[in-house]
Amino acid sequence: MTLKVLKKLKVDAVSLPNNHTMDFGSEVMLETKRLLEENNIHTYGAGINQGEAEKPYKFTLVGEKSSKNVYIFTGMKAEERYHTELNFMATNNSPGVNNLDNKRMIKQINYYRTIDPESVIIINPHWQGIDYQWANEFSDIRVMCREFIDAGADMVIGHGTHMLSTIEEYKGKRIVYSIGNFVFTSPGRYKKLGVPPCSLITKVQIEENDGKWLIKDEHIPIFTDNRRSKFKPYIINNDELQTYLNKNKNNNKDMQKKLYL
Repeated sequence: MTLKVLKKLKVDAVSLPNNHTMDFGSEVMLETKRLLEENNIHTYGAGINQGEAEKPYKFTLVGEKSSKNVYIFTGMKAEERYHTELNFMATNNSPGVNNLDNKRMIKQINYYRTIDPESVIIINPHWQGIDYQWANEFSDIRVMCREFIDAGADMVIGHGTHMLSTIEEYKGKRIVYSIGNFVFTSPGRYKKLGVPPCSLITKVQIEENDGKWLIKDEHIPIFTDNRRSKFKPYIINNDELQTYLNKNKNNNKDMQKKLYL
């Protein structure tokens, strides 16, 4: 059923690293990967070994006067138990998902920026262990995302927290700390934890204009509290979003949450 829906929606590629990818073991993960690719849906971020898991998803855009390569990297930043007890992470000799190792990712960004200097590079990390929290408020995540931009990435789009986080413009580049949920199968804990029941759909448009390539991004807020929406997320406007942000019980007393830093 999932494959049929993805094909109907004309999905081209899926990112695999998250904290459920290996719940049923590496064989099921690899079978999932195989079925997706047999149906012309590219996968990235997991594989038979570390070499395969760390490969970016690459595609080429063809304009009227030139073309542009796009590389999308992903990986999961996770607690130690995912490395040691649960064996989620790919190694040189075993299957798994790509571990979001900061130094290795920066090295990859530097490499692709050197061999393909005009390319677009997007980093798409999964944050494990900070459910229903503001990803941008974790200093290690802020530092990591900014270092990716410093290394040559054009944009960072994070996910995994089940709720949106703020969006930062850093050195002229965009960091979307977390887009939250889209279509998710659990009721959610927004009300219990006092956080905004909102997520984002991030649209990235890369287009040629008179021989120059431009990157535009748009962030559409959606309501994702399944307990209230009956598992049917829907778009909300910016005023509605700000109302939910203002109600967040975890706000600092001297400031209201805002989508953009």
